[in-house]
Formats: sequence, C-alpha cells, structure tokens
Amino acid sequence: MNAKSFDGLLAEQFDPCEDEEHNVDSDEEIRPAIDIEFDGTIVDNNEAHKINIPSSSPLDHLQYPLNYIFVFLVLFQINHISEHIANTLISFISVLIGSFAGEEIRQCIPHSIAGMKKWIGLDYLTKDLQMYSACPTCHAIYPLPGPQNCTNPSRRMNGTLCDTPLLKSTASSNNRGNPYKKYAYYPLEDSLKRLFMRENFEEKIEQWKSRHMEPGLFNDIYDGMMWYDLFDPSTGLPFIETPHSLMLTLNIDWFTPFDSGYSCGAIYLVCNNLPHADHFKIENVILVGVMPGPKEPSTYKINSYSEPLVDSLLRLFNGITIPTYGAFCLKLSK
Repeated sequence: MNAKSFDGLLAEQFDPCEDEEHNVDSDEEIRPAIDIEFDGTIVDNNEAHKINIPSSSPLDHLQYPLNYIFVFLVLFQINHISEHIANTLISFISVLIGSFAGEEIRQCIPHSIAGMKKWIGLDYLTKDLQMYSACPTCHAIYPLPGPQNCTNPSRRMNGTLCDTPLLKSTASSNNRGNPYKKYAYYPLEDSLKRLFMRENFEEKIEQWKSRHMEPGLFNDIYDGMMWYDLFDPSTGLPFIETPHSLMLTLNIDWFTPFDSGYSCGAIYLVCNNLPHADHFKIENVILVGVMPGPKEPSTYKINSYSEPLVDSLLRLFNGITIPTYGAFCLKLSK
C-alpha cells in the first residue's frame, strides 16, 4: 500500500433531523455500499426466529412483506433520524402491524433499530467497526473503554500529561460515562476483503497494464514514472509489478453532517489501480475513519487519528491472505 497524497473529494452532505440524544459521532454515519439479501429470519436480542405468516393474514399476498418495511425503516433512520426516534417509531409500527396481522406477527418484530439492522443483514457493515475515545484537547485516541483522563504527553506543557477528562460524569459512581468525543475506525484489512470479493475487482485492478499508451500523453497516475519508483525490497522489482499490489491515495475531507456549526472529518482511501472512471465511485472509496467535530484539529493533531490506519498498513506491508471472488484464498501483497 502506498499513501501518496492528501487529495480532495467533496463529501455528500445530508441534513438529518436531530433530537437531544442524537450523537453525530455514531457509526450510523459510516455507510459503505452493500447489496442486501433476505432469508426470512428475524433476529432480536441475539435470538433468531422464523416468521410464519398465517395464510389468512392480510400480508400473505406479499413476498417477505416485513422485509420492505424493515429496510425502509433502517434506511430512513440512517439518513434522517436518530436511533431514539427510530425505536419509538418501531414500537408504533409494531402495534399497528399487530392490530391487523395478529399478535404472532407482532411478537416477531425486533424492538429496536439495532435488532432490525441485524434482521436484514445490515449489521455486518459495522460489526468490525472499532470505536475510540478522543481527547477534546490534544485529540489522542484510546480504544474503548479507555482511561478516564488523557495520558498523552502535551506538546504545550513540556511533555507533562495532558490529563483532559475523556468521559462525561455520571450520577452513579459505578458507571463509566460516555466519551466526550468518539472516533470511528474501520479496519483497512476488512475493507479490502470486501473489495476482493467482488466479481470483477481483480480484473479491474490489472486493466491498467494493458491500456493503450500514446507517447508524451499522460492520462492518469500510472502513466507517470512515479508509478514505478517504489520498489519491492524482496524482489528488487517495481512494487506495482507484484500481483495484487495496490497503490492507494490517502484523502481527508471535512463535511457538515447537520448544520454549518459542526464539522466532521472523513479519512478515506482511493485505489489508483482501478480505471480512472472508477476511482471515486462511492462503492470503491474506502472509508477508513470519521473524526469527531465540532472543529477541524490542527495538522499534527490529525496524526493521532491516522495511527490505526498506519498500523494496518504495516501489517499489510508483508501481505495478507484473504478469500476472493475467484479463489478460496489469495495472498494480497502489500
């Protein structure tokens, strides 16, 4: 992997409805592209139940009728409302469905938006998500649950500990408070596994090798000499000549998820091996992390948020073995 530059891509802005319990740092804002499939199984409170709709039910003329309702609710919540409001809406819809479809159907409906996401298979997007508490002062990050106070040496205080409180106080001394700021990181390895499970991904990242070239004309990054300047120390050959090696561009962009007074930062990667037209398609952009607001930190403070990504890149330097669409497993170099 090679992080080559900080390049811009305007993030899609959205204007969700808020309530007092809405948390802009929640993982609902991380939304990779997926294909949703259904098997007729409802999962609630980690228990799976099969729906058996009675033949006399008003819903029996629809195929998987609850699927459509649940998918709508989940997507509506992700784009427009908080989990708290969504759970209230689910309770209302559950009673409504039970009134004309029967108590047996109502009992199968998940009681929360989290259970509904698991029911339709959407939870797999966030099951590998890693959450960190972030220091409001120096932006050092700590895997949850983390310490009560920041233990990072402060640059402005001659190396003494920052000691900024990381957790909100609670009424009970037995309960740890929620972090003031959260940083969401999605492991790069898991994102790459999903890319390589696509039907044509392996072919697309090799298409640049057979492209038509005109002397003196540069159409993309792989037409320049820099594309070949990075060498594989184990072979002495250009890094990009190693099968399945990827060249990535690291980007950071700031966006306003709710209003102009609050900005969050997106850290994402773009695969330069893909055809130029596919670089910034949303399904190909690798969202690595979402930095909390409300303001943009200084450059040196941003470095803290890149630490998990750097750790992933170091693990990837020697290659990892992953399953792919065309093979049971594949050695992904660098």
